[in-house]
Amino acid sequence: MGYQGTEVEAKGVPYMREGVRIQESLAPCPIPRPQTISGGFSMGGGMAMHLAYRFHQDLAGVFALSSFLNKDSAVYEAVKRNESVLPELFQCHGTADDLVLYSWGEETNKMLKSLGVSTSLHTFPNLNHELNRNEIEELKTWILKKLPIEAEKLNE
Repeated sequence: MGYQGTEVEAKGVPYMREGVRIQESLAPCPIPRPQTISGGFSMGGGMAMHLAYRFHQDLAGVFALSSFLNKDSAVYEAVKRNESVLPELFQCHGTADDLVLYSWGEETNKMLKSLGVSTSLHTFPNLNHELNRNEIEELKTWILKKLPIEAEKLNE
């Protein structure tokens, strides 16, 4: 399957490079990277992990919803070589996901945690490859905790 090999990741590299190009085009943005969170759903979450752990290790955090990294992902090598604090990973996954298996997301989480990344994995029983309100609420809570200035603006 794709999870065990590099084929899926290799096919996604052009898209990841495009994501990096887009991110670099935002460089003039006045929001510093330590106040920025990257994330996505499915392949978007995988791209966000590549972006954060390989190219922009100074982000405030990363979220990955129903996402995974291949077992031999280049992300793991980048994390092993890194000597600074890496962005925290907020991960959600449904146990009934039949497109991106829950075990793949769980393995990604365990591997990054074993390499020193601060991670959390939020499990949603019977959730397929989709989002639900509870997941979005947990993500919102995490984002507001990571970016307290935004939380203050909401309370004004």
